[in-house]
Amino acid sequence: MKSQIFQSVQSAETGGGNEAEGQLELGRLLAALQRGKWIILGITALITTAAVARALLSPPTYRASFEILIQPSSAETEVVSSVSDGSANQAQRTVSLQDQVRILTSPGVLEPAVESLLTAYPNLCATVPEDQRQQCGYNLVANQLSVQLIDGKDSRIFRAVYSAGSEALAQYTASTVADAYLDYGLASRQRDIRQALNFLDEKLPEAQARVEALQNQLQNLRQANNLITPEARGGQLTGQISSFSQDYLAVQIELEETLKLAEDLQNQLDNQPQDAAASPQLSNSQRYQSIVQELLALDGAIAEASTLYLDNSPDMEVLQERRQNLLALLAREGAQAQRELLSSLQVLQSREAALASTLNSLNVDVNELASLSREYTDIERERTIATENLIQLRQKQETLELEAAQQELPWDLITPTTIQVQTESVPNNAVLGGLLGLLLGIGAALLRDSLKDTLHTPKDIKRITPVPILGLVPSYELDDSNFHYGMGTPATDLTHTNGDAGAVATVYTNGTAPPRDFTAFQEAFRSLMANIRRVEAGTPIRSIAISSAEAEEGKSVTATYLAKAAAAMGERVLLVDGNLRFPALHQQLQISNSLGFMDVLTTPEALKRSIQKSPGEPNLYILPAGESAIDPSRALTARHIQQFIAKVAAVFDLVVIDTPSILEYADAQLIAAETSGVVLVSNLGQLKSTSLEQALERLWISNTPVLGIVAREESPRQAFQLA
Repeated sequence: MKSQIFQSVQSAETGGGNEAEGQLELGRLLAALQRGKWIILGITALITTAAVARALLSPPTYRASFEILIQPSSAETEVVSSVSDGSANQAQRTVSLQDQVRILTSPGVLEPAVESLLTAYPNLCATVPEDQRQQCGYNLVANQLSVQLIDGKDSRIFRAVYSAGSEALAQYTASTVADAYLDYGLASRQRDIRQALNFLDEKLPEAQARVEALQNQLQNLRQANNLITPEARGGQLTGQISSFSQDYLAVQIELEETLKLAEDLQNQLDNQPQDAAASPQLSNSQRYQSIVQELLALDGAIAEASTLYLDNSPDMEVLQERRQNLLALLAREGAQAQRELLSSLQVLQSREAALASTLNSLNVDVNELASLSREYTDIERERTIATENLIQLRQKQETLELEAAQQELPWDLITPTTIQVQTESVPNNAVLGGLLGLLLGIGAALLRDSLKDTLHTPKDIKRITPVPILGLVPSYELDDSNFHYGMGTPATDLTHTNGDAGAVATVYTNGTAPPRDFTAFQEAFRSLMANIRRVEAGTPIRSIAISSAEAEEGKSVTATYLAKAAAAMGERVLLVDGNLRFPALHQQLQISNSLGFMDVLTTPEALKRSIQKSPGEPNLYILPAGESAIDPSRALTARHIQQFIAKVAAVFDLVVIDTPSILEYADAQLIAAETSGVVLVSNLGQLKSTSLEQALERLWISNTPVLGIVAREESPRQAFQLA
C-alpha cells in the first residue's frame, strides 16, 4: 500500500504540478465550460441584445472631413541652414510630423475657427461665463476634431475629421477649421520669411566686412613681401638657384684643377728645375722654355769639354758658372709661374665663396616663400569662401524679397469638406456584442467554477491528495424499479422472520433483464473489487469500511454493489450497515431491521440471528443496523468492534461495512480503524475539495489505513476507467 501511495504522490507531483501553476488542461477547461453553458449563453444573449438595442436607438453621427497638404518651408529654411553659427541654429525651425499634428490642434491655430463658430452658434456655450466661453468653444472643437497623417511617414497630407450630431454644425465647423489652417499656413510662411530677411540684414554687413578684411590682409601680405603671387616668385627663385648652382659647380671643378696644377708645379720645382718644363703651367711660358733649351745646350757643351779639360780648369769653371746663372733664371721663372698660379687659385676660391653665399641666400628665400605661400593660400581660400557666402546671401535676400511680395497660399486644400453620415451597424454590433458576451460569459463561468471549489474529475482529486483512485463508477440513477437488478428473483424466493411473526424481508423486487447501462454499472464494481485486491497484494484484505467525506455521496450503493461483486467472484461476503444513527440499507434492500449490527455489538450472541442471507447471490449475507435503543456512541467502542471483526472474519472472506460520512460523526473513524482499510466514495460534481482534505486529515490523524478513493462520475460514461 505504501508503494501505491508513493506512486500516487509522484503522479500528483508530475501530473498535477502544472495545474497548480495555473496551466489549465483542455479537458478541465471544456468541462468547466460545459457546466457553465447556461451562464455563457445568458450573458452572451444579454450583451448581444444590449449591443443591438444600442445600434437601433443611437442617433446618427455626422463626420465632416477634409485633406490638406502642408508644404515645408523652402527659401527661409535654406537661408537659415546655410549659416553654421549659433544664431543660425536658433533661427532654424525643424518641426516633425507628430509635432505638426499637435500644432494643428493647438488653441493658437484653432482660435479663429472657435471665434467664428461661437458667433454662428451662440447657444453652444451660452451657459458658460463670458470669460470662459473661448475655452469652452475650443474644447468643443478640439474634443471632436481628429487630425492624422495619411499615406505613410514621407507624406505631408493630413486628414482632419470633425464629428457632430448636426450636419450643418459639422459642415460649418470643418470649413472654418480648414480656413483657419490655410490662414495659419500663410501667416506662418510670411512670418518665417520676415524672420529670414531680418536674419539676412544682420548677417550681410558681417559677411561684407569679412570679405573686405581678408582682401586688405592679402594686399598687405603682397606689399610687405614684394610679390604678386607665390607661384611667380617661386618660379623666379627656382631659375636663379638653377643658374647659380651650375656656376658654383663649374668653379669647384676649375678650383680642383688649379689646386692640382699648383701641387704638381711645386713638386717639379723642388726636384729638377729643368724638368719643370713638363708642367702644364710652364710649358706655355716661352721664356722659361728658351732658358731650358739654352741650359740643355750648355749641359751638352760641358759634357764635351769634360772630355778635354779638368773640372778645375778655367774653361770648365766658366761653363759651370754659366750653368748656375741659367739655373737661377729658371728658378726665378718657376717662382713667377707659381705666384701667378696661386693668384688664380685665390680668385677661384673667392668666387666659390661668393657663389655659395648666394645659393644659401636663395635657399633661405625659398624656405621663407614656403611659409609665405601657405599663409597666402589660407587667406585666399578664406576670402574666396567669404565672397561666395556673401554672394549666396545676397541671392537669397533677393529670393525672399520676391516671396514676401507674393500672397500665394503655401498649404493646399487637397480635398474639400465632405459629409458622411455614420450610424451604428446592427450586424456589426450584434457580432461584436456576441463576441464580447461570449468572452464575458466564459470568464464568468470559469470564475464561478473556480469559486465553487467542487471536484469534477479524477484529476481534480489527484491534484489535492496522493491517495490512489481505485475506480471510476459510471453515473446511473437507481430507483425502486431497478435498485435490485441482478440481486435475485422475485420477493417470494426468500422470506426470513426475525422475531416478528409474519414479518417478511423482501430483498428482490424485479426479475426482468437489466438495461445495458446498468450492466456497465455492475461491471465497474467488479473492476473496483479487483483493484482493491491489488492494493495490498501481499496482505489479504478481510474487512473494508465504505465511507465518504460528506453525506449523500452514494456510499451505501457503493457498499451494496461492491459486496455483490465480491460475492459473484466466489467469496463469502458479509454486507454490514454500520450507519447506526441513520440506517438506510434495510430500506434500500427492503429487509427487516429488527435485529442488526447494534444488537451484535452489545450482544455478540445475536450475530447468527441478525445475519440475513441473499437468495439471489449464494455467497452474500447482509447485517442491517438494527433497531436497538442503545446510544451508538456507547456501542461503537474499539473493543466491541474488534470482537465483531474478529468473529465475522473467521467465517466470511470479506466484510463490507457501510459507515456514516467522516465529517458528520466519528463513527466511521472508529469502525474503519479496526478494518483492513477504508474506501472513500466521492461524488464528482458535488464533493468540495476542502471536505475531502479534511476527511483525509482526520483519517490520517486516527492512523486509519486508506485503501483509496472511488469516484462516481458526474455524467454517464460507457465503461469503467482506472485512475
